[in-house]
Amino acid sequence: MQTAEYYDVAQRNSNEKVGFMDHPRFPKAWVEHMHAKCLLFSALAHVHVPPTIEGKELGERIYHLRTANDLLTKATASVNATKGIQTNLCHQIKVICDRLFCCGD
Repeated sequence: MQTAEYYDVAQRNSNEKVGFMDHPRFPKAWVEHMHAKCLLFSALAHVHVPPTIEGKELGERIYHLRTANDLLTKATASVNATKGIQTNLCHQIKVICDRLFCCGD
């Protein structure tokens, strides 16, 4: 989750003006790239979260996989809208998430 948080902070701070300059810190394409990366790393973090509540492992696993699936859907939409290079990565992570969701570990 830490990597996703770094991308989130970078994305949030990317539109700030730099000193006396009148333009944003990063180009729009970079900001959109950071947004997609934030979603992807958040999804990966949810896929790999270990169970924390004893006796509720299955429910927790389903929750995290559904959350990861939702984040991947958003990341895929973001990447497709910007014609980003992460399309293949989104698809591969989605396949892994679907397999885990259907078949378990």
